[in-house]
Amino acid sequence: MKKGRAGSLDWQQAREGLPPGPRSVSELLERVPAARARLARHVAAGVLLDTQYSGKGTAESCFAKIGVALAKRGLLERGSLKCVVNTAVDMKGTAQTVLLAHEDESRPAHIFGDMNTLVSAAVRQQLDALAPSVSATLEEKQRAFRWCDEALLAEPKTTFPEDLRVPCALHGGDGCLAWGLLSGHGGMLRLWVAGTSCTDFSSRGKRERSSGVTMRPRKVWVSAVRTAKPDLILHEITPSAKALELLREDLGDLYQVETCQMSPCDLGYPVMRLRQFTVLARKESLSLHAGWESFLRTFGRAVAVSPLALWEAPPAFGTASGLIPTLISHGTLVCSTRQEVAGGLQHLAIMGEPVFEQQRQGHEWHCQFQSAVDAGQLSDRQWKDLAGNAIHEPSLGLALLFFLCHSSRCGDGPVIAVNGEEEDELVEIQSSQPEA
Repeated sequence: MKKGRAGSLDWQQAREGLPPGPRSVSELLERVPAARARLARHVAAGVLLDTQYSGKGTAESCFAKIGVALAKRGLLERGSLKCVVNTAVDMKGTAQTVLLAHEDESRPAHIFGDMNTLVSAAVRQQLDALAPSVSATLEEKQRAFRWCDEALLAEPKTTFPEDLRVPCALHGGDGCLAWGLLSGHGGMLRLWVAGTSCTDFSSRGKRERSSGVTMRPRKVWVSAVRTAKPDLILHEITPSAKALELLREDLGDLYQVETCQMSPCDLGYPVMRLRQFTVLARKESLSLHAGWESFLRTFGRAVAVSPLALWEAPPAFGTASGLIPTLISHGTLVCSTRQEVAGGLQHLAIMGEPVFEQQRQGHEWHCQFQSAVDAGQLSDRQWKDLAGNAIHEPSLGLALLFFLCHSSRCGDGPVIAVNGEEEDELVEIQSSQPEA
């Protein structure tokens, strides 16, 4: 799909041939593809979900809603989606508070903090000794992080011992056996979702790239991937050629790496938030049968609803202007009708969380941590911070289910269509009648 600067003439022209986007909040929230035979096989074997840099638990929420959507379509009995939400890793106390508040079907079984706690004390001491000083030159920092790589990968069993207990926000006490959880699977398809830190790659950040302060936890994450070897990874970060280059350098020998840059407004949602999404399929265990180009052909839509519909009742429908809301530092939203400053809960709504009553009308979906919202467990500023570091939930949900639909385990036999439908067909679940 042709790209262009948002709001520009070429951006508008590129969307002239697209179907109109959702015209109601119900449509916005219910555009989830229902899968066929390949997904059925994954579900039969089970899907084990682990997330890193987990934030408010966007991937966890997506899986709960995928189960609802498939059950509503009649493809699965309710509750039969065999997805285990295994571990979440995030060092922020606010993120852990929200993850703990998730409902049962989306709450991780284990919630860990800093990525660095996943490695043994001996290796952490090595990393401390190797870490570059703040005043080090660029060349010295890059050399130091190469040494960190070597230390982490020298002996995986020493780096990630199975008897290592890591503090767990859910269980307390002496902690939980993190690495036994991360490396085990019992024949299930292992799916990891990570939105690694943008600080060193963002145009608004420090732009130190491979020599920045976020490199150490990223090196731990890469080492964990190379050791655990999950079957499928979905990675999100700010648009960055260098970030993609590093992913390919670090994991390209083990994984097929497919990437794209897209914003929710490319999918019909009234939100401009350009991000770089990468799907990684382990070459020895999983085959991809479609890529991002096919994804955008399937779900590319023109924006047809005002952003104010996300929290206003009655919804303020109408043609959206080229100025589409984005999460910017001062929180100002500009749309076709007026300009206003959004609060923390409105930021969550922009990122696809149905935290307002009018967002939850006409469908079964709801916010998986609504109890924390209603109880005011976080301040307005904290909610805004969580939203600003989150992945847009409907976009992630579409991407996750698309690639589960279009992947199969290596060595699987021929796929038999389910319910008499073609194996590759994707069907959108929408409201039968769009709201006026």
